[in-house]
Amino acid sequence: MSDPLLDKMQNLMDKYQHSPLLSDPDDAEISGSAADGKKSGIPVLTDIVKLGDAVFHDQPVEIPAATAVMSAAERNAAAYEISSQILTVVDAQLQNQIDALITPRLQRALDETLAVLLPQVVANIETAIRETLVEECARRGISLKDDQEPV
Repeated sequence: MSDPLLDKMQNLMDKYQHSPLLSDPDDAEISGSAADGKKSGIPVLTDIVKLGDAVFHDQPVEIPAATAVMSAAERNAAAYEISSQILTVVDAQLQNQIDALITPRLQRALDETLAVLLPQVVANIETAIRETLVEECARRGISLKDDQEPV
């Protein structure tokens, strides 16, 4: 009795186990070992789970053979890529937190400051307009009477 879901999963695993990605000339030893049934250069779920269990239970961690095959340059490139991804995620999270925490406070402070300064600005503008009109009228010889309403 065969389960169709298991058959599909097996076909999928076979498809990616014999992937052309492993047939690079540089990876000849990795693809040869994968064909022999040994570990390939691609980590499998069981290795990841074993590594997670070892870290969780404070056991010594075995480094898979595929990691030992990586050159120093490849490790540095992988470390740089991972650190870049982590920094991108952290940057996005910090930006969201800053927007959520600081923006409302800045908006409130700006509103309070404008509420205090706006009457002063209006009074200063009115004074400047009055003084300018009085000076301009005096320069043209127009007299302003005190009984008239100010402009």
